[in-house]
This record gives sequence, structure tokens and C-alpha cells, in this order.
Amino acid sequence: MSSKIYFDPQYIRNRKTFKKLFSEYYSPLCLFADKYISNMEVSKDIVQDVFIKLWERDMKISSKVTMKPFMYVTVRNACINYIRQKNREEKRILDYAVLNSDSLFEYNVMEEDVSYKLFKAVDQLSPRSKEAILLTVQEYSNQEIATKMKVSINTVKTLKQRSYQRLRQAVIATICFLLLCI
Repeated sequence: MSSKIYFDPQYIRNRKTFKKLFSEYYSPLCLFADKYISNMEVSKDIVQDVFIKLWERDMKISSKVTMKPFMYVTVRNACINYIRQKNREEKRILDYAVLNSDSLFEYNVMEEDVSYKLFKAVDQLSPRSKEAILLTVQEYSNQEIATKMKVSINTVKTLKQRSYQRLRQAVIATICFLLLCI
């Protein structure tokens, strides 16, 4: 007689059926899960959880032909869920570490301070220079800025060049100070 087990249509909660199913599939499913997880202990836990869920659901087994692919797909999906959960946990830990790091705090403070000084400096530019810079920030080309402001391209270039010099002067002291504080 063959060592393969064939199931008559019956329910998994039948202890004899469940025992046959477990003894036939547990080891191969653990090896299969380990290909995804690379940790045999975790793989065994995943396969055990799959069997527990089968027992709790009391599914009807119609044949071995349908049971084998069902078991492998179920274990594969459980492995994928485990990997996703593990990745989420690792990302949360990493995010928490990054958010709580002193260097990130210092960086955010510096960035906010420089941004504030920069926006304050832009507000102090002449109206035409301010308009040219704001349009540049909105990714307009020099030609588009010239058309919108009704000036030549050379005028736009001159306005931007002078504005950049003033903006650099306005924030350079802040940047130097902040770099010395690090």
C-alpha cells in the first residue's frame, strides 16, 4: 500500500483526519516556509499557526489534490504576511530612532532658521526682484519670467543675479553660525 494519504470528504476537526493531514504536511511545509523566512523556528511557528487556523475553521477536505496546493498557498501567504509585519516593525523602530535623534532635531532647527531668514530676505527685495525670484522658485524659465514681467531676458538675469547676491549675504551669517554650533 502507498504511503500517500487520500481523504474521503470529511471535516478537518475529525482528529484522525487532522492527525493524518498534520503528519503528512507539517515537515514539508516547514521546509517550504523556511525558503521564505530563513529561520526554521519562525517557519515552524507559521506552519503551526496555519494548522491552528484550519482546525478553528473546520474546513471540509474534498481530496488530496485540492488540499496540497491549498496548504502550500496558505503557508506562502502566511510567510508573506510575516515578512510584511516584520518590515513594518523594523521601519517603525528605524523611524522612531531617526525622529528621536539629536542630529535630526538640530538639522530641523537649522533648516527652519535658514528658511525663515531666507523668506525674510526675499520679502526685503525690491518688488521686481522679489517677483523674479518667486517665479524662479515656481520653476518658470527666464523666457517665461521675462514675458510675464514684460521685460527682456537680460533684465531677468540681472534681477536674479542681484537677488541671489543679497539672499546669500542675508543667510550666510546664519549658516556659518549654525555650522559652528554643530
